[in-house]
Amino acid sequence: MSDPLVSTLSRDVVRAAFPEELPAFDAVAGAYFKRGDRLLRRRRGSQDPLGFGLADVETVATAYTLVYANEIVKELGLLWLKRTGAQARTRFERFRRRRAPRPTPEQMREVLASLTPEQRAAILSVAGTVTRKVGAPADLAERITYEMDLRLRAETDPDAL
Repeated sequence: MSDPLVSTLSRDVVRAAFPEELPAFDAVAGAYFKRGDRLLRRRRGSQDPLGFGLADVETVATAYTLVYANEIVKELGLLWLKRTGAQARTRFERFRRRRAPRPTPEQMREVLASLTPEQRAAILSVAGTVTRKVGAPADLAERITYEMDLRLRAETDPDAL
């Protein structure tokens, strides 16, 4: 299962910060959406860091960027839920909501437009923490944070870039 918001946000960051990885973006994204964060957690004990034939790649920034973008979209989804007052009515809906709802691109823009700088910083902090937990080097996580912040600002202020 892929997520177009995560893919779009990640692709923009990879294009800006890691252009050398752009040709492999679709392959890495496909593996990420198939296996999730597990593909990065398994990397430590495996010869093949991503599990699909890129054993010679030491660190793939694209995979960490996908993790980061996924966390941002989750946080935006939770903010969107709080703002709309959407409630899970059944046990099944509550279970599904644990995976965090995904706002549409229009809903994401609405949430981004109303974010305070403190809220944006908090979202970036949560996403950065999760990215480091799955093994991203600190300097790589900082670079991703910088680019994600630019992208989030660009959604509400086109002159930010």
